[in-house]
Amino acid sequence: MLETALLELYNPVFNRIQTLTESDPVPALSFTNDICCSGVSIMSILSLIAQWIDYDYNLQKVGLQAHEFSSSHTAEAISTALDKMFETWKIRPTKIHVIVRDNGKNIAKAMLDSSLSSLPCVAHTLLLVVNEGVLSQRSVSDILAIG
Repeated sequence: MLETALLELYNPVFNRIQTLTESDPVPALSFTNDICCSGVSIMSILSLIAQWIDYDYNLQKVGLQAHEFSSSHTAEAISTALDKMFETWKIRPTKIHVIVRDNGKNIAKAMLDSSLSSLPCVAHTLLLVVNEGVLSQRSVSDILAIG
């Protein structure tokens, strides 16, 4: 019963999103993706979010998928998972403008292996710089160690 109810919700949403992303006035889609890991769970999630400008020049965005990512975080595994996600949503490679990703070498290589255009996320880069700058200060490290 639950599975039937979920399919009744999922199918119309899936079809509507496909209609939006396949329409001719949308020449290209941009994406953000990330692999989220939790310190309290062994499960990782690979996410894919689409953004585009519609014919009225409004920003549209939709979370396409949050996929349990139980395999190793290798470039090959990430590339395969992303290819399957795009296949599921019937998004042709020619519609993919760019994917904004984190700075991990594995995810950057996955984009290269899949021949996908990608850029590192500015916010992620800034976070890494600030973290490194703050944690390199001995006084800050000492205070954090005290707790």
